[in-house]
Amino acid sequence: MKPSLLKEILEKIKSAKIGIIGDFCLDAYWFVDKSKSEVSIETGRPTEPVRIQKYSLGGAGNVANNLASMQIGDIRVFGVTGNDPFGSEMISIMKKAGINTSNMLIQEGNWSTHVYIKPHIGEEEQNRIDFGNFNRLSDETADQLIHNLKEESEKVDLVIINQQVLSGLHTEYFRMKLVEVINSFPDKIFIADSRNFTDYYTGAYRKMNDSEAISLCHIRKGAVDTVPYADVISAAEQLYERYRKPLFITRGSRGSVVTDDKGISEISSLMIIGVLTPLVPETAILQELQQLWQQDIHWKLPESWELLLQVLRFRNYFRRELHHLRKYLRPEAILILFISLRLLRISDRQGILTIQKSK
Repeated sequence: MKPSLLKEILEKIKSAKIGIIGDFCLDAYWFVDKSKSEVSIETGRPTEPVRIQKYSLGGAGNVANNLASMQIGDIRVFGVTGNDPFGSEMISIMKKAGINTSNMLIQEGNWSTHVYIKPHIGEEEQNRIDFGNFNRLSDETADQLIHNLKEESEKVDLVIINQQVLSGLHTEYFRMKLVEVINSFPDKIFIADSRNFTDYYTGAYRKMNDSEAISLCHIRKGAVDTVPYADVISAAEQLYERYRKPLFITRGSRGSVVTDDKGISEISSLMIIGVLTPLVPETAILQELQQLWQQDIHWKLPESWELLLQVLRFRNYFRRELHHLRKYLRPEAILILFISLRLLRISDRQGILTIQKSK
């Protein structure tokens, strides 16, 4: 995709009105600092003092937050929280992001806000603590949520359906009522992203990953993690015949496959490796690269430094994804990768620069 077209699309979608109904979750990060631990009088056990706590949106909330980051001006969310502090925090985060939360309901009984608490000691994540595994959506709450969605569906351009957890909104009763809404608005676009009930939402567009797609077609996955391209295309063809609606299959770093009445097309991925933080690379590597830049290869200095910093920080990622990355990088960038991963080494003997394969 040309940058000019991407810019045009991103500018146009700012005026879109989007509804999101689904399983809204909260990710909690608790960073434990044992330097202030003490023995509890009640239990006789050491405490786990939390120095820093951070909260971010997950599930359908993450979808809403991503749209807000794209500066979509009208995002309306439909979901359920518990009457608990985590639900209040979730609503607060969404409001700060400019998301309309007027259709988020509180169910008083049999419902806790879905929270995934991830305690960390140093860089290591400890056992996760989950809330919401025992939720049961009442038919009364389902009816109110469906009523609100019907009222708002005429006012939005499309509705995204998210199903993240089995203990969330998507009971058998709720699914039946939601399909009725989809069928009531045949000209409205509904996009379903469901981990467990993809086949159920008749009339909706579908979004899924490649593993989910081949599973729905009973195609056995091989021993490697990557789903073969041929299997993805086969699944796309079968699923379009089944649903007769547009289908989006994501393939991670390998982009996406889209199927509609015009056939199958591919969308390349954007490689975003991570957010850079200031680092001080190893002096020897810097000296080697400075020598390398004196050679005949034409380097673009800022890009080369940035790539080096990324490699030093995400060394394991680069080593794992190297066979994919080599298709997209210029020769000099590949050379930096190989040097930084210590697959190649540079030596300078008597003023002569040599590059050798590492032993």
